[in-house]
Amino acid sequence: MQLNSSFIAAVRPAHKEEHMQTQDHGLAGDQTSADRAALTVFVVAPPVALATGIRRLWKREKIGGTDLAMLAVMHVIGSLGITVGYHRMLTHQGFKARPWLRNLFTVMGSMAVQGQPSHWVGDHRKHHAFTDREGDPHSPHLSSFPGILGKAAGMGHAHVGWLFSMDQSSIEKHAPDILKDEEVMAVDRHFGKISFLSLFAIPFTVGALRKRSVRGGLRTAFWAGPVRLALTQHITWSVNSVCHVFGSRPFGINRKTGWSTNNWVVGLLAWGEGWHHNHHQDSRSARHGIFPGQLDFSWYVIKAFEKLGFVWDVQEPSQEQIRQWLAETSVVTEDAGQLSGTSAA
Repeated sequence: MQLNSSFIAAVRPAHKEEHMQTQDHGLAGDQTSADRAALTVFVVAPPVALATGIRRLWKREKIGGTDLAMLAVMHVIGSLGITVGYHRMLTHQGFKARPWLRNLFTVMGSMAVQGQPSHWVGDHRKHHAFTDREGDPHSPHLSSFPGILGKAAGMGHAHVGWLFSMDQSSIEKHAPDILKDEEVMAVDRHFGKISFLSLFAIPFTVGALRKRSVRGGLRTAFWAGPVRLALTQHITWSVNSVCHVFGSRPFGINRKTGWSTNNWVVGLLAWGEGWHHNHHQDSRSARHGIFPGQLDFSWYVIKAFEKLGFVWDVQEPSQEQIRQWLAETSVVTEDAGQLSGTSAA
């Protein structure tokens, strides 16, 4: 993909001072050596486990029904916790929920082991504040390397490399409401315990009880722990990388959307998060699949709870608003070099 020079001029800061303002140093702070070591294990171990699992299957070692069921259940719980809880509820406040359900979604998000809710919200709001320009924590379009090497480096950074960045998002600046939320911060404080339950204790206990052996429990924990985590991680991270490079842009390129795209493969795998371009156009909306045929399972979950009376104040763009955005698309795209302002978080 060739970068449009007018868009770069529009989305990158005009002055060095503006870029300096994006170098946040809040509660997230700079990573210590211990942080980086733990993160390395977190990033490397799941794919190694997945490769080991594939090798076992290649050797025709059967995966048990309990193992497969727990892998699926834990993946659905964690990934929906991210898409519905961390993302659409906490980060963008796309709907309100009763306290017990709000707490449940937050715990479910923590079970995906993608970080404490405060850190996740802070990082993602910063991404929207500086979409695909200096300050965006995981844009694939800001590599200093030329040509194909730059594109590959950008994709790698957006997918996983950004996690090792010393420039961490400021929670104080981007998520002050989360810091004041006692219930969310309680989950924040217990993130380590929730991660242990999700990755080992729950699958091991279920497997051991079902198979009546410690070895059986360990086998279930292997499949529903690190193998499952590899799947959940890379599906989520594909939204940052794939959905800013490959796909369609019905609303063109502007300050809010950046280079974000709608990608149907990621849309299916990530419960509707792959309609990422739609999301950037209206980040507050709890509905991402706004066009016919765009399946959005996270939206269906939210609507189901709304019908039950547990969720309300659900944000969704009107058809009139969508038509207006489409009508403005050609003008916005052609005039990208003159755009101003920042996107909503």
